[in-house]
Amino acid sequence: MVKKKTILLIIRRGVAEIEWLMPVLNSIHLKYDIYLIYLTKKSYLNCFNSSFYNSYNKILKNFFVMNYNFNFFTRLFLKISKGNIKDFFFKKFYDVEKIKKKLHMSTKDKFNLVITEFGNNSVWINKFRNDDGSKIVKVPSTPSTYVNFINKKVKKINCDYLIVNTHKDLKYWSRFIDKKKIRYFGVPFFNKKIKKKVIKQNNPIKVLFAYSSYFGIANKADFENLKKQLIEIIKFLSEIKNIEVSIKVHPHKNHPYYLNIVNENLKNYRIYENESLSKLVEINDLVITNYESAPAIYSAFFKKPGIEIWKASKFIYDKNFSRSNNDNLGIVVPSRNIKEFKKNFYLAVDSLKGKKNIFDQKYKNFENLYMNKKNTISKISNFLNNLND
Repeated sequence: MVKKKTILLIIRRGVAEIEWLMPVLNSIHLKYDIYLIYLTKKSYLNCFNSSFYNSYNKILKNFFVMNYNFNFFTRLFLKISKGNIKDFFFKKFYDVEKIKKKLHMSTKDKFNLVITEFGNNSVWINKFRNDDGSKIVKVPSTPSTYVNFINKKVKKINCDYLIVNTHKDLKYWSRFIDKKKIRYFGVPFFNKKIKKKVIKQNNPIKVLFAYSSYFGIANKADFENLKKQLIEIIKFLSEIKNIEVSIKVHPHKNHPYYLNIVNENLKNYRIYENESLSKLVEINDLVITNYESAPAIYSAFFKKPGIEIWKASKFIYDKNFSRSNNDNLGIVVPSRNIKEFKKNFYLAVDSLKGKKNIFDQKYKNFENLYMNKKNTISKISNFLNNLND
């Protein structure tokens, strides 16, 4: 019997890092033993509490949660020591064989591939490369395409290959890694037939507000701006008849202060925290998104009108850009203030009722950018398989 090759997934923050890759994992899991490490208990709980957990957990050979008490005293001495002593505790803490034992695998077995999100710079990644000769592949955690950037020094990404979402990403990411190491095949989730626009025949209109709550990190001025923005939007929605509002809060940008504003100004709404974003976009009719946010991309895929709210913060978002990546790509309708937001909302309602307007062009722009790559899942699967041949 031919021994299966092994893949190690390293999860830094949460379920989005698996969700992007899941269609590929479903395609290749019979050829590989797939193991997973959660770098923190928080990242594990984010995945465990998601509606997505069972669908990927069943294809894993095993997983390990790196709690804070993992090698606690070694970690402590590593933090406070210096020089040769620090080197000693570094080797003792970053022990690949110990991780393999936690995963109930032989210490003689090697990981052929280590796959992780492109923002993950954990020391463990290079340890597996050095000890096992693993190929390191970094992938996105959202379908976002990046075109906004200024020429400044950036921290390089250390991996053998970086997979990005579209050809428009190349210029942005080639600042982080040699362009020869970048690959793009499309977004696995979009490896489907192009959706048809659905005409809304009956009320109520289901509105999904995908909100990132930055109140916990905002300075005083931004806090007040964000508060004013949210009050204006929620009050407007509360005045609209024949709509049902659901709020999907970002899994990490979720400071609870936003609930005070929602509860004071809106009745009969639903809050979603752990449900799949793509599924929520699919079952709703109209999507309101934060500035610079992935839900705008899913709304264009499902041909649901997507309205982007304004920045309302100079501290949180890059001050060099007045337009988001999604706006520059032409796949979302932006709002510069509450007046424009209201106008865009009524245009979205018209679109749902069958009237052709600006949203139809956004859907077309999305298709031209994201749907021009065919057989995405099989191409990524073949690419990963060929890395070990």
